[in-house]
Amino acid sequence: LDSIKTRRNFELGESTLASLNGLRAYFHHCSDMIDGITPKLTSLQDKQAQSREKHDAQQVPWESKQKSLTAAIGEVGADCARAGAVSDAISKGQVEDLDEEILTGHPLTLEEIEANVRFWELQRQLNIGTLYQRKPTAGVIVEGWLYKK
Repeated sequence: LDSIKTRRNFELGESTLASLNGLRAYFHHCSDMIDGITPKLTSLQDKQAQSREKHDAQQVPWESKQKSLTAAIGEVGADCARAGAVSDAISKGQVEDLDEEILTGHPLTLEEIEANVRFWELQRQLNIGTLYQRKPTAGVIVEGWLYKK
């Protein structure tokens, strides 16, 4: 009976050792695979970082364009609000309630108000503000579908 128990214990121990050796071989294989792709992962990360930096650098001119457009729209909005307040006061006959600062040099007709606000020029201002021309490449005379050197 002791011999059977001893053999059973040996078989359990050997099967456990075989399983552990199998796990070790599997994880060693995985480690070799990871070591093999680590340089590729590193180069992909570097390319990703370079692409991100290049993209961010290209966004700087567009962000400045966006700020200038926002400022232009804000100016038109402020002029419109000021012109609206003055025209409402004029139409209601409440000119005395307005500050002297607002009334000085302020246009009194609709055409003068529109000219001052530049509302009808807003589309042209936006078109000019959004036109983006990239920096010319050295050695390239004409850009298009084909490059002439």
